[in-house]
Amino acid sequence: MMSASSIVLKNLFQHEKTLFAGFLCLALAYFLEITPYIGPIGHYGGITEVMFFVIGGVILLVAVKVVEQAEYLATHFGEPLGTLVLILSASAIEVIMIVTIMLHGPTQEPTLARDSIFAGVILSINAVLGIALLIGGMKFKEQEFNSKSAYSYITKLGAMCALGVFIPIVVPLKLMGPYKIFVILIFLVLYGFFLFFQVGSYSYFFSYATGKGGDAGSEGHHAQDTRPAFRMVMLILYLIVIGLLVELLSIAVDDSICYYGLPNTTAALIVALISKIPESLVVLRATMKNDMQLVINVALSSALSTMALTIPAVLIVARICKVDVVIALSSVQALILASTIILASMNVATGKTNAYGGTIQLSLFFAYLFTLFF
Repeated sequence: MMSASSIVLKNLFQHEKTLFAGFLCLALAYFLEITPYIGPIGHYGGITEVMFFVIGGVILLVAVKVVEQAEYLATHFGEPLGTLVLILSASAIEVIMIVTIMLHGPTQEPTLARDSIFAGVILSINAVLGIALLIGGMKFKEQEFNSKSAYSYITKLGAMCALGVFIPIVVPLKLMGPYKIFVILIFLVLYGFFLFFQVGSYSYFFSYATGKGGDAGSEGHHAQDTRPAFRMVMLILYLIVIGLLVELLSIAVDDSICYYGLPNTTAALIVALISKIPESLVVLRATMKNDMQLVINVALSSALSTMALTIPAVLIVARICKVDVVIALSSVQALILASTIILASMNVATGKTNAYGGTIQLSLFFAYLFTLFF
């Protein structure tokens, strides 16, 4: 007879193989660390590129499992709490990655966090939403949603971009310290109020099926799960594994960038790509099911949470660890971000989307890729 613990471990291995893959990858990396002829962690000599793809691939698999656990919890809690759980889980991945690389990356670039946050917003709106609009428009012509949700996201995002990355461009250096404290406080207040209204009296803004209090986007989630506590534990475990793996990835990324002579902004793009791919899968599934409301909720909420949660987290950690962090955008970044917000607000203003709007957003994403080499 198998013991209860053996049965639990067997079931865990059968259904959560990705968790064990994460631990196996960690063990391999730490083994290489203590092997004298290979070198310190991250510096894998001739197999650095191989380890970069191995660790990056495992992080992606674990990130997808984070979103899977979040989707189960989303179904349990219902909408709009469902989308909120999903986005906060994805944002946790982003915060963990940016903070870890910011603290443990060999170069410790002061602009890395800023570039990663900027890349995250650009990916969410111009790449993820742009591709969704293009594919959805080609398949369904026009897709409808509650325009109040897009208006809520865009206006809040515009305000946070102005406060967080535009105004710091002109703030005098001697006042930057107090201004960063102001940004932390005002962001937490603004996002707190947004979440309060999103799950409270204005929850019908983020639903389309019934107009008020409906369950838009529920089809994008899995069937009802009866073990929310287990899913929450697994979600936390996967986030811990990601945090440990990112520390290994950060040095491998730095080695690869130095070896190939790539721009430092490549690291920021890698961070943003890994953190956005899992939720991109949710958006793609919703697009193919003609659920544009869920697409809007996930894509724009992801961009908003990138600004609202990651900037305060980065500034708090930087202040505690006495690390220099630049949050003001460069002139080129400011132009692209301002254009992104303006055009996105115009594309979603009517409550209907089409393929033409998708091409516009994607053009700005390609412009962003071009500026990586400036």
